[in-house]
Amino acid sequence: MITRRDLDEQIEFIKGKINQTPEECVRLAAYYTIRDHLDGAELPQTYGDAPPVTAKTEESVVGNHGTSEFLHVIAGKDAETVWKVIDGTMDTLKLMEPRFYAGVIRKIQGLDT
Repeated sequence: MITRRDLDEQIEFIKGKINQTPEECVRLAAYYTIRDHLDGAELPQTYGDAPPVTAKTEESVVGNHGTSEFLHVIAGKDAETVWKVIDGTMDTLKLMEPRFYAGVIRKIQGLDT
């Protein structure tokens, strides 16, 4: 389990280096992204703790839209929480694979509303 304190320590360790490697810069960006999402989502201090249970309406729950492993895993989950996870993943993807990220964004922009 990763805690806010672990993230802060790793961030300070990398920031304290005079010359960071590209890999360390990517890790630093990922640590900041994770920390920001922990703060913004008001999630528990560790990933292993369950978030508080809230009443769910049909609109706030992800429906069953396919047979892939991903769609099966998110079916029935709180939509807002799933979107926060996807958003954080996309932030990391943008840093690590910018061309792939740009392709995904173009595909989504091309979808009909």
